[in-house]
Amino acid sequence: MALLTALAGCSREVNIRDEPEGGVTGGSGVFEPDASVPLVDAGLESGAYAVCEERPEGDCRGTNDFACEFERWARAVARDCFVLAGCFSNGWLVLDIGDDGCVTGIRMEHPDPGYVDCLVASLGNYRCPCRAGQVTHFLGLGNDGCEDAGSLECRSGEFPCPVGYTCVDQVCVAEPGSAGAPGR
Repeated sequence: MALLTALAGCSREVNIRDEPEGGVTGGSGVFEPDASVPLVDAGLESGAYAVCEERPEGDCRGTNDFACEFERWARAVARDCFVLAGCFSNGWLVLDIGDDGCVTGIRMEHPDPGYVDCLVASLGNYRCPCRAGQVTHFLGLGNDGCEDAGSLECRSGEFPCPVGYTCVDQVCVAEPGSAGAPGR
């Protein structure tokens, strides 16, 4: 009996996500996009990047129990690129990740070239310890620029600024000739 009690004390159970019931969405209250969000020709398959297996790991490593943190990383890149590209993007962004851990598709309702370039430069060079999946992110509607466009504050950590940017005086600044520079 003591052995059964000891074994029961070692079991672990985690409820990571509460699934919506009865057509009600949880979390942000924003409904998920339908399957018609179009794929953007972003150049992920152009050969400009190393094959997936040779890419370094991006900032998407979690803990031992939850090694894949692609959603956290992808949302941070989406927010950073939104500001760096001037806050012009609207609608849904859907990022697809393949079984190899690399981003395989960027889908947007209203693609903005500067925003897509920033996403590709930030996500196209790395892979994650993840299985195939998808991250959706709502950018909002009616975005027509922002005051602090291109002035993202540097973060701490391994990647203080997105790829193509460098930290100067605590602000991320586009490196000369990088794909990260907004094209406005």
